[in-house]
Amino acid sequence: MKRIAGIIVLVAAVAAAAGGWYVYQGNAGGDAGGAQPLLAHVPADTTYYFGYSKAYPAADYAMLWQGMMPANAGEDLPDPAEARKEAGDAGAILMALYQMQIEATRAGEPLARFGLDASGIGGFYEVRGLPVFRRRVADTEAFWKALDEAESSAGVTAGGSEAGQRRYPFKAGEAGEPPALVIAVRDGYVVATLAVSDMADALPVALGKETPAETLNDTDRLAQLADTHETLPWATGFIEHGALAQAFTGNGDSGLGRLITAVVSAYGEEPPRMDDACRDDVTRLAELWPRSVIGLTELDADTGRAGVRLATPVTDPALAETMMRLRGHIPAPADGGVASFGIGVNVSELLPVARELAGRFTAADFQCAPLKGLQAQVARSDLSSLGMATSMLRDVRGAAATLLTPEMNGQSPKGVVEIATPQPKALWSMASGFLGAGEAPEVGGPPVAIQAPMAGSGPVRVALRKDRFIVLAGEGVEIPTASTGDDEALAPNGLLAVRYNLAQASEFLGAMGSLPGTGGAVTDDEELAELQGTLGQIDVDYGIALDVTADSIRYDMTVAPGETP
Repeated sequence: MKRIAGIIVLVAAVAAAAGGWYVYQGNAGGDAGGAQPLLAHVPADTTYYFGYSKAYPAADYAMLWQGMMPANAGEDLPDPAEARKEAGDAGAILMALYQMQIEATRAGEPLARFGLDASGIGGFYEVRGLPVFRRRVADTEAFWKALDEAESSAGVTAGGSEAGQRRYPFKAGEAGEPPALVIAVRDGYVVATLAVSDMADALPVALGKETPAETLNDTDRLAQLADTHETLPWATGFIEHGALAQAFTGNGDSGLGRLITAVVSAYGEEPPRMDDACRDDVTRLAELWPRSVIGLTELDADTGRAGVRLATPVTDPALAETMMRLRGHIPAPADGGVASFGIGVNVSELLPVARELAGRFTAADFQCAPLKGLQAQVARSDLSSLGMATSMLRDVRGAAATLLTPEMNGQSPKGVVEIATPQPKALWSMASGFLGAGEAPEVGGPPVAIQAPMAGSGPVRVALRKDRFIVLAGEGVEIPTASTGDDEALAPNGLLAVRYNLAQASEFLGAMGSLPGTGGAVTDDEELAELQGTLGQIDVDYGIALDVTADSIRYDMTVAPGETP
C-alpha cells in the first residue's frame, strides 16, 4: 500500500499543480450553445468532468500573470530520478514535464513550448473508469519535441510501437502488470490516460479511436448545472458522489471500482471492501449530497481576474433550510485594508441549529457499525457550553476584521473590527467590564478610548453606530464610511468572507518580532527575510467566501494579479 500511496501522491501533486496552472493561465470561453467538439469525446455517464469547451484568448490572459510564479516554485517536489524510484517511468516523465512547464511559464511561453493551442480547449474526465486528460494541440511536432526533451531529462524511453502514441509504465508490482501512462496525439488533441490490465476495452474510447455511444453533447447536463449554480456554461464540471461511494466501498462493477481493483491488485494489495450494511449507508449519504459542481464564475482577459465556485447540492430541502438559518451578516471590509476576515453567523440560531442537526443525525437509521458508534458519541455530547457562550452574544449577526498598513515602528498593526448587531449598546454593556473604558460610547457619538490589549500598543477606541459595534486600533484610524446602518445592515449575506494579498501581508512580518507580547516568536532575521522574500513574490489578490443557499453549499474563490508597489 505504501508504494500505491506514493504513486497516488506523486500523480496528484503534478495534476494539482498543472490543474491550477490550467485554470489560471487562461482557458476556453465564449458561448456554450451548440455542439462542442471536445464534449463529443466525453461519455454522458462520466463520473467526473472538468473542462473548457470553447475558445478564449488564453495568450492575452496568460500575459497578465507573467512573473507571478514564485522563484522557488516546484522546489519541494522530487526530481525525475527520485520520482522514477518511487513511481517508475511514468512518475519520472510526469515530473520532467511539470518542471518544463514551470520553466516555460517563467519564459512567457507556457503554451507554445508544448505546441498547445492558444484556445485552451481541453478537459479532464472519465471513460469507463479510466482518467483522461484531453487538450487541443496546434503544433504536433513541437509537442513531440517537448516530450523527447522530457524523456531525456527523466532518463526514460517510451514503450509501445504504435505511431502517435507512447507508453510509460509505473513501477512494477508484485502480483501483476502495473498500470502505464499513455500519451497520444489524435485528431488535433493531446490525450493522456492509463493503460490498465483487465480494462483494455476502455482504452480505445479513452484515446479517441472510438466514440462513446452517448456523449455530453447529447445532453443538457452542463447547461442545467451552470444555470442552477450560476457558473459559466463552457467552464462547468462535476463529480458524482454516488459513483465514488460505489468505487470506494468495494463495488467493482463501476468503472472507477474496476480501476481501483485492478491497480491495487497489481501491487498485491486487497481492494477496499465494506460490508453490505456500511455500503448501503454510504450510498444513502451520497444520495443526500449527490455531487459536487465546480466551474468558473468569471474570467476576465483584460484584468486577469478569475473566479471559481465549488457547489455541493443538498437534496433535502428541510436540511438546507436548517443550515440557512445560520447565515448572518458580514460587514463590508474597511477601505484601504491589505487583508480582511469576516464571519456571518446568526448567534441566536447556533444552539437550535446544532441541536436540530444532531437530532437528525442520531435519528437516522444507520446499520453500519462505525456510523452507529458516531451516532452514540453525538447523542452523548453536551451542548450546554455552546448555549452559555451564545447566550451572551445572541444578538450578534456577524463580524469583520480588516488589517490596515502598520507604522512599522514597533506599534501594533492598525485595524478595524466591526460587529453587526441590532443592540450595540447592549453588547457594550456586556463587554465594558473587560475593556476598562473611562466613559461609555453613545450610538452615533464619537469613539471612546479603552484599555489597550497589549502594553505598548497603539490607541484602541470603541464607537457605536446603528447596528454596529466598532473597534478602531491604531493612531488615526477612522470609522468606516459604510458603518452608518441602513435597512440592509443586518440582512444575511453569507457565512465567511476572506480577502488577502500575501505580498502585502509580508510587510507585517518585519514588525511582528518587535511587537510587545510576541515573546520573540519571530527573531531570526535570516529566516524572516527569506520568508518575506518568498511571500513578497506572490502579488496576488485572493478572495474566499462560503455560503449556503436553498439548493447547495457554495465555496467561492477569486484571484487577480495584485498591484503592490
